[in-house]
Amino acid sequence: MAGPPTNKNDIPIRDLHTKPRVDHHEETISLAPLTTDGNATGVVEDAEPVTCDFLETLFGALRTDIATLKQDITADIKGLTKEMNELGDWVSNLEQTSDAHGEELDAHRCELLDLRDKNAELRSQVEDLKNRSRMAKIRIKGVPLQAAGGNLEVYVRRLFHHIVPEFAPEDIVLDRTHRAGRPVTSLGEPITF
Repeated sequence: MAGPPTNKNDIPIRDLHTKPRVDHHEETISLAPLTTDGNATGVVEDAEPVTCDFLETLFGALRTDIATLKQDITADIKGLTKEMNELGDWVSNLEQTSDAHGEELDAHRCELLDLRDKNAELRSQVEDLKNRSRMAKIRIKGVPLQAAGGNLEVYVRRLFHHIVPEFAPEDIVLDRTHRAGRPVTSLGEPITF
């Protein structure tokens, strides 16, 4: 018959449902199984009396087990601490990179808003220049083809002098004069200018 179960230090493990019973007349302690109401059922015949040497051995094994467990937990905590530090460094780097990207994004937003304002201002100036360039153009309708012997510039100078007699025909500055293309009417007949 095999002996009682042992732990890793080959020390017998007693039944967990046993409770030490002290006999005040002797210096030994016996372990007897407990009943459901918590009272000892009596002495088991194959149970050995617990001696001080046995308790010291048991406590020594318990101290060794606790020390081993402490070392294992300490090693595990060191590993976790190292991993936590690495994760902390990684998160810190991510935050720094994120901050740098945020600052860069803010700078790009400011630049974009500035460029939008400048673009709107330039568009306004271009529109103004287009409107001003159209102001210098005068369209005269109904000019006959044979006016001033075919010299349109002479005809326009005389016409302006006739409208504003204060200006001599030589004083009127013209960049150029030309005929516009002939639009076609709905009947297909050309309109004369």
